[in-house]
Amino acid sequence: MSKTRCFVAVELSDEVRARLGEARYSLVALAPGWADEKWVAPQNLHLTLKFLGSLSDNDLACVHAGLQCRRSR
Repeated sequence: MSKTRCFVAVELSDEVRARLGEARYSLVALAPGWADEKWVAPQNLHLTLKFLGSLSDNDLACVHAGLQCRRSR
């Protein structure tokens, strides 16, 4: 049975992701030790609301269905 690493997140606008990507350079200038950290590409930035862990395909389908229902309210 396959499992997928899952989380519930809010997508950020292109502008917000770009600004956060640019802010990384300011952070590294203030704290040079952060330069060695693994930075996420701006297009992959999001706001995680809840980490769900590894879910089976069936559990993932249930979560997806539940989120679709809430989104349409």
